[in-house]
Amino acid sequence: MLSVNELERFYERLVDCQHPIDLFGPLSEDKDKDEAKDALRKLRKEFLQMCHPDRYQNEEARVVHISTESTSLVNKFYVDALTSITTGVYWDRKSFRTTGTPRTTIKTATREYDIYSKIATGSLADVFLADYTEDGSTERVVIKVVSDTDDNDLIRNEQQILRSVRHKSMPTLVESFTTTEGKDASVLRYIDGYDLYALRENPMYKDGVPAEHMCWIFERQLSVLGFAHSNLVIHENIEPGNIIARPSDHNAFLTDFTFSVSNPKDGDYIKCVTPGYSAPEVAKKVQPLPTADIYALGKCMIYLVGGNVDTGAIPAHVDHRIAQFLERLIDPDYKTRPRDAWELHEELVDLRTEVFGKERFKALHI
Repeated sequence: MLSVNELERFYERLVDCQHPIDLFGPLSEDKDKDEAKDALRKLRKEFLQMCHPDRYQNEEARVVHISTESTSLVNKFYVDALTSITTGVYWDRKSFRTTGTPRTTIKTATREYDIYSKIATGSLADVFLADYTEDGSTERVVIKVVSDTDDNDLIRNEQQILRSVRHKSMPTLVESFTTTEGKDASVLRYIDGYDLYALRENPMYKDGVPAEHMCWIFERQLSVLGFAHSNLVIHENIEPGNIIARPSDHNAFLTDFTFSVSNPKDGDYIKCVTPGYSAPEVAKKVQPLPTADIYALGKCMIYLVGGNVDTGAIPAHVDHRIAQFLERLIDPDYKTRPRDAWELHEELVDLRTEVFGKERFKALHI
C-alpha cells in the first residue's frame, strides 16, 4: 500500500502514459512474447497491490477515487499491452502523424511542432491541430493560442490548474510557451472525441442521445467534478462545447478551465455567464460554489437527451427516475441544490443499474 502522496504521484504517472510501454516498459530485451507476457502479469499484480481501492477504504473520498481510477487505468493498459504483445506491435509505439502537409512549424525551447489547421476559433483563443515527434513516436496535440494579449492571464490560469490537478478526464498540458507577439499558448494532448454539440448535430441523435449513453457521459463528468471540487477548483464554464465524449473507451473529458477558480475566496465570483447553462446565482455574483457546476452539468445532460435547456423540460421518453435525478440538479435555489458530485456519482451508478441492468459496454455509434 502506498502513502497518499505516493498514490497521487502514481496516478499522475498513469495519466501521463499514452501507450502501454510507457507504463510497463520493454518487458523483454529480445521481444520474446511469452517472456513479455509473464513480466506483464507480474507488473500488473504489483501495481494493483499498490493502488487497489480495497486498500484505501478508510481514506477520504478523494483518495478512494484516485485508487479506483488508478486501478482502472492499470487494467486498461494491461489489456492493451496483452493484445499488442500478441500481435507483435507492443514495442512499436503507435504513430499519430496527422495526414496532409503542415502549414507551418513552431519551435519552442523543447520541441518542434508541425501545424496543420485551425480547428476552432473562440472568443478567447484560436486552437490549432498539430503534432510533434519525440523518441521515435509522433504524438498529436492541439495548440491553444490566446487571441488578445489582454487575456494572457486566463490562459495562464488554465495552465496552472492543469499542472496542479491531474485527472484522466481532464486535458493534459504538454507544455506552454509565449509567441513572438507576446501571446500565451498551451500545448494540450489531442482528445479523439466529440463534444456534446457534435453528438446532437448527428442526424441519428436529432431528438437526443439515448439516456443509457447519456448516463455514462454523466457518470464520468460527475467523477471529474468530484475530483476537481475536492481540489478546491470550480470550473465555472460547463456547457456542451466543453464536454468531449470519447466513445472508444467511454471516457468523457471536461475541458476549458480558463475561467475556473482555484480555492475561491470572499469577493470572488463566476465571471462567465452562459445563457441556458449558468446557474441563476451566477448573474448575482454569488461566491463560486460546487453547486453552480452541478447545475450547469445537469443542463448539459438535459440538452444531450433532447430536452429544453431554457425551461429544463426533459423528454417523455427518458425514464422518470432519471428525469427526477436530473431535475434535482437544476434546482434554482443553490442552497437546496445537491453540492457533492461524488455522492451524486454513486447515486447515478446505482440508478443506471436499476434502469438499464448490469453495467455493460454499449457502443455509441457516430
